[in-house]
Amino acid sequence: MNKLIYQIHGWLGLNFGLVLFIICLSGSFAVVSHEIDWLCNPAIRVSPEGERLPWSALLNSAEQSASGSKVRMCFIPQSDFFAAEFWTRDERGNTRRIYVNPYNGKVTGEATWMNAQRFFRDFHRRFYIMAWWGIWVVAIFSLPLLLSSITGLLFYKRWWKQLFVLRLRSGRRAFFSDIHRQAGIWTLLFTFVIGVTGLWYFLEIPISWLPKKLEPSSVSIPAGYIDRSKEPLSIDKLVGIAEETIPGFEVRKIAFPTRPSQPIKLSGQATAWLVRDRTNWVEVDSHSGDPMDSVRAEDLDMLERWSHTADPLHFGNFGGLTSKLIWFVFGISLSALIPTGAYLWVRRHNILVERKFKRSVAKNLFMTRNECVKEARRNYWVGIVSTLAIVYFASMGTFDTLSKQYYSVADEGDFFGLGGPAVIVTFVSFLVGILVVSLLWFYFVWLPSGATFLSRRNSDSNG
Repeated sequence: MNKLIYQIHGWLGLNFGLVLFIICLSGSFAVVSHEIDWLCNPAIRVSPEGERLPWSALLNSAEQSASGSKVRMCFIPQSDFFAAEFWTRDERGNTRRIYVNPYNGKVTGEATWMNAQRFFRDFHRRFYIMAWWGIWVVAIFSLPLLLSSITGLLFYKRWWKQLFVLRLRSGRRAFFSDIHRQAGIWTLLFTFVIGVTGLWYFLEIPISWLPKKLEPSSVSIPAGYIDRSKEPLSIDKLVGIAEETIPGFEVRKIAFPTRPSQPIKLSGQATAWLVRDRTNWVEVDSHSGDPMDSVRAEDLDMLERWSHTADPLHFGNFGGLTSKLIWFVFGISLSALIPTGAYLWVRRHNILVERKFKRSVAKNLFMTRNECVKEARRNYWVGIVSTLAIVYFASMGTFDTLSKQYYSVADEGDFFGLGGPAVIVTFVSFLVGILVVSLLWFYFVWLPSGATFLSRRNSDSNG
């Protein structure tokens, strides 16, 4: 039984390991992608100096910098050291980011839509396959991730006694075996959380196709009715109305209406814990100040509440930088599980082939070249074809998205469309690293030549 579990564990790792490695690694960087942008883009970095200015002062600065373009979105700073972010559109219809210092109201800079956060988040979520099934392509891999964890746990008997075992002087195979086991044990709960939330992303799409039950609005103003007989209220006044509508409400995002008949929508956090910012929201008539609709996390049914909890659990952004760093470390450890596991399987398989070769030499039945190659090669064609297909779609989707960004600024193309220089270096380095890992994976895991055993056969026969 233990041998069967090991075979299943190894089969999952070899067939799905490369894509899982790419997904886990990109997810790890997606967790801290806002912080990567903070490091790469000086416009995002600010120094806390006094109290933050009101929304109206920041919005006024952003509108002046937008050169007549309408601000579509406002975002509260990620932390005290981040600038506030405002979205607008340029003359080509592409989203631009305007950063404003929340302490003095000065515009610190602008950026295009593409940044490290957008790159890693969309790459991890869907490999830049913009169709809805792109999410499925990534999410379905949560199943082999969960199965690999379960089979690994079953294979290692009494794993709780080996929580701190790390053999440094017992050879390379023993060292990597301990690294693989330790990473698997210490990331077990994390892997379960990532696997379950990832599987939810796969189920979330078909669930969204089901007809929804319409709940009565919590306010009496008819949806779609806007009283335009009065001048629009200031953004500070609208924020105050929203915060009075929901107890403990803190506005973190403001979405301005795209049509005159639409209200302004303010989203953020309230009294519920472990929900994303868009869970709690209030829609307000910007002219009369009347709340038109609102939703609190506590009022959602169990399924809807879970859908808003999955994201904070998956990306670990519920506790600020501290929880993000914890998730990042666990994500890197989970990523390290995969290549070390593949190394151990290849190493073990080669030892078995070598033993078979030695037995043939002892019986004077030397293995032929074809027999050596056949024994050494891993002919899991399903894994090879599926992995090639996923890498192809990921490459094409990423290339298509980046090329659109390259031409988003000017007809002749401009590297500024891809983001700042440091951002470009960041995700180009990531893509090159993924390419190198993919080539090494196919060379060492899928395509061993058997030359090692042939050379040993020749040396033994000559001796």
